[in-house]
Amino acid sequence: MKKLYSDTFKWLAIGLLVTFVTGFVIASTPSILKVLVSNPLGLYLPIIIQLGICIGLSAAIRKLSYSSCIALYLGYSVITGIDVAFLLVVFELSSVLFIFLVSACVFGIIAFLGKFLDVDVTKLGTILFIALLGVILLPIINFLFIHSENLDLMISCVAIVIFLGYIIYDLKIVEPMAMSVGEEKASIYCAFQLYLDFINLFIRLLQIFGKRRD
Repeated sequence: MKKLYSDTFKWLAIGLLVTFVTGFVIASTPSILKVLVSNPLGLYLPIIIQLGICIGLSAAIRKLSYSSCIALYLGYSVITGIDVAFLLVVFELSSVLFIFLVSACVFGIIAFLGKFLDVDVTKLGTILFIALLGVILLPIINFLFIHSENLDLMISCVAIVIFLGYIIYDLKIVEPMAMSVGEEKASIYCAFQLYLDFINLFIRLLQIFGKRRD
C-alpha cells in the first residue's frame, strides 16, 4: 500500500504543478487574459467543464481507462490554472506564494494526522457533504439578498474547516478505492479529490489573508 499512497501524492503534486504553471503563464500573457475577461465563454465555459469532469470522473471511474483518468485529471488541472491566473492578477505574487506555502504546511499536517485517526468514514462523508452544500448555497443567498462581508468571511472560515475534514476523509478512502477500481485508477481518483481539497483550502486562505494589489 506504500506505493499506492506515494503514487497518490505524486499525482497530487503533478496536478498542482500543472495548475500553477498554467496560472503563471496566463497571468503573464495579457492577450490571453483579455480574451478570457472579454468573452463570457472565457468565464463560464471553464466552470462548466470543471463540473463535467468532477461528475464524470466520480460517476464513471470504474468504466474509465487509466489513461482517460489521467487525461481528465490533468485537463482539470489546466483549466483550474485559469482561476489561479485571476488570483495572481488580484493578489500580490508574494502573498500568493506565502499562502501557498501555508496551505501546503496545513495540508501536510492534517494529512499526517488524518492517516492515523480512527474515523467513521461513512458518517464523516455525510456530515461534510451536507456542510459543503451549505457553503455553496450561502454565498449565493448572501450575494442576492444579504450583501454582508462578515457573512462572506464566516463562510470562508467554515469552508476551511470543511476542506480540512475532507483531507482526512479522502485519505481514508484511498485503500477502499484501490480494492474497488485497482491501485492505478485509485491513485488518480484520490489524488484528484485531495487536489480539490488543497485548491479550495488555498483559495479560502487567500481570500481571508491574501494581500490585494493596489
